[in-house]
Amino acid sequence: MVKKLSFFLNQNYGIDLTRYEESFIDKTISKRISSLNLLFDSDYIEHIKNNENEIEELTNSLHVNFSEFFRNQLTFSILESIIIPKLFETKKDNKELRVWSAACASGQEAYSMAISIHEFIQNNSIKQRFRIFASDISDNAIAQAKNGIFTEKEIERVTLKRLSLYFTKEGQKFSINPSLKENIDFSKFDLISDPNFCPPASIYGNFDLIFCCNILFYYTTESKKIIIDKLTRCLDKTGYIIVGDTERDFLKGLGFKEIIEHSCIFTK
Repeated sequence: MVKKLSFFLNQNYGIDLTRYEESFIDKTISKRISSLNLLFDSDYIEHIKNNENEIEELTNSLHVNFSEFFRNQLTFSILESIIIPKLFETKKDNKELRVWSAACASGQEAYSMAISIHEFIQNNSIKQRFRIFASDISDNAIAQAKNGIFTEKEIERVTLKRLSLYFTKEGQKFSINPSLKENIDFSKFDLISDPNFCPPASIYGNFDLIFCCNILFYYTTESKKIIIDKLTRCLDKTGYIIVGDTERDFLKGLGFKEIIEHSCIFTK
């Protein structure tokens, strides 16, 4: 079923399912078939032929947009206590700190990093600037991220102090303050298909930090290598790559070094 569907989508809509890990594709298609109450797998292709809006539904299902503020507490603890101070210490001539959130989903990761960096700058009265480039393959995710409005459940990992400093309550939801948004550039970017190595908005890359968390395991080994190759091409020679906990072994297998065990923070 997957091979037949993959061929059909590639031929008719230019959608390539072969980039994704097979079990992920199987589960995604099964969920779509179940939601449509179809009896047989073969009925799904016929359904797509007669209902082209299903293409968008399937594509959205392939774009995993789950994220959380300060998702990995150990990672952010090390970033705030070791990595951010070290990076600013090495910056000269007021050069800006550059960060890429490479699969930003609805923006929690990018906003979390912006809060951490802003706090360090404020607490240490330094003048260096920072810029976060946040990208995602999903138009819907980018729109949500730019909007910067979150539910009470979505901000449950944010401390009360940070909530009062960086958010404004609007009814039952919380909006990111405009001053924090000024340091973030959101844009659509395909980590595999796009010919550029990084979002065009970033001009030349040279990132000090690159987040690519909890996204690699949805892809095949070949696709993972394409993604990591792009990331390393635009990473500063003293920069760091941050991944999810389940992706640590893959980076180790490619020769990356984890700075502290289970930190998920790597250097090349």
